[in-house]
Amino acid sequence: MFHEKGGIQDEWIVVMKEDSTTAGNRRLRNRIFDSQTAENIAKQVGNSAGETVEVKKTFSKTMSGFSARMSTKAAELLSQRKDVDFVEQNGVITVDQSVEWGIDRVDQRDLPLDNAYDTDGDGSGVFAYIIDTGVLTSHDEFEGRATWGYNSVDDNDEDCNGHGTHVAGTVGGATYGVAKNVNIIAVKVLGCSGSGTYAGVIEGVEWVEDDAAGKLATANLSLGGTSSAALNLAVKNLHASGVPTIVAAGNDNDDACNYSPAGEEAIITVGSTDNDDSRSSFSNYGDCIDIFAPGRGVTSAYINDGDANDVSNTAQLSGTSMAAPHVCGAAALLLSSGISVSDVANEIISRATDGKVTDNNNSANKLLYVGEIGPTSAPTTAPPTPTPPPTPSPTFFDCGNQALFTMELLTDD
Repeated sequence: MFHEKGGIQDEWIVVMKEDSTTAGNRRLRNRIFDSQTAENIAKQVGNSAGETVEVKKTFSKTMSGFSARMSTKAAELLSQRKDVDFVEQNGVITVDQSVEWGIDRVDQRDLPLDNAYDTDGDGSGVFAYIIDTGVLTSHDEFEGRATWGYNSVDDNDEDCNGHGTHVAGTVGGATYGVAKNVNIIAVKVLGCSGSGTYAGVIEGVEWVEDDAAGKLATANLSLGGTSSAALNLAVKNLHASGVPTIVAAGNDNDDACNYSPAGEEAIITVGSTDNDDSRSSFSNYGDCIDIFAPGRGVTSAYINDGDANDVSNTAQLSGTSMAAPHVCGAAALLLSSGISVSDVANEIISRATDGKVTDNNNSANKLLYVGEIGPTSAPTTAPPTPTPPPTPSPTFFDCGNQALFTMELLTDD
C-alpha cells in the first residue's frame, strides 16, 4: 500500500498473519514472533530481490510484524508471502492541535457555564499515557505526578514542541485537568516539529501495551495522518488489551474515517466543539466520531522555549487535539471510580449529553459529560473548583498545510 502524500521512500511496515494456532493468544504469539524471525524473513526476501532488507523495529504486542528499509520490489515480493497479511509504506504523522472553558462545560448538561468544575473522582491510581511530543514532566500543573516513559523519535527526552505538555495538562493538570490526580506517562513519538512516522507511533503504542499490563490505564493520541491499516490495528489492539484508547478526529473538516488513527472503529474518536456547542469549523466528522468535547481555545500547561526553567507557562490552543484529552481524563475518572475497564467506553458514551452539538454533520450527537462520575449517580458533595481565567494572548499551531503521512499534531488556528 502506497501513501498518496507524505510516504517515506523505501520504508515499509510489514504485518504478519495471525497463525491459526495462536490467534487470540497474545502471550503465545509474542513468544513466536521475535526479531530473529523478522531478520530471517528479511534475509529471504533480500536474497530474492538482490538487495539487503534492513529490519528497523520488530512489533509483537499490538501486532506481529516489523518495520524495514527496502525497495518497492522487495516490498512487493514480501507482500506475496503466505505468512504476510499486508505491507504498507511508512509515512509521516503529525499532531492534531487547534482552552479553559472546557472543563467547565463538561461537568454540566446545559449552557450557560457556571464558572465551576465539580465532579466525583480525580483519577487517583490511574495511569494516562500521553502518546505525543513528550511532556514537560516538571511543570507545576503535574505536581510530581508526571514521569517519562518512552521515546521512539529521538534522543531528546523532553517536550521541545509543547503540544504533548498541553494535552497532558488537559488530561490531568491540577488547574486545567479533567482528572486532577491521575499519573501522567510521557510517550514521545513526535519530534520538535510536531511530526513523526507511523512506525514510530506504533513503536510507542507497543511500549504502552507492555508497560500498562496490570495497571489501571488509559491512552491519548492527539495526532493523525491519512489512513494506515497498520496504525489502526495497533491502537485497536491496545484498546482491546485493557487500555481505553482515545484519539483526535482530525482538523480537516472532512470525514474522520479517512484518517488514522481516527478511522479505527474499535477505539474512541473525539470531535471538537466551540463554546456555543457547535462543531468546530475545523473538526472532522462522520460515522467514525464517537463523541465531541471542547476543543477551541483551550488553556493548559505549556513549555517556554526561551526559559527551560519555566515550569508554570500556559498557552491557549485549538483543535481536536485539545478535545481528545478531555475524554481521556473522563476515562481516568471512571477507572478511578470503580468502573471496569471493559465498561469505560460504553460509560463515556452513555453518560454523554445528547443532542447539544449543532452542525454535527451526521456525527454522533454526543457531548462529553463527567458530572456525577462513579458507580452511583449520587451528587458530589465536594466544593466546586473555580475555572481558571483564559490566557490573555492565545497561541495557536497551524498544521493544516503539513503533509499527512507524517504523523502530525492535530491543532488548528
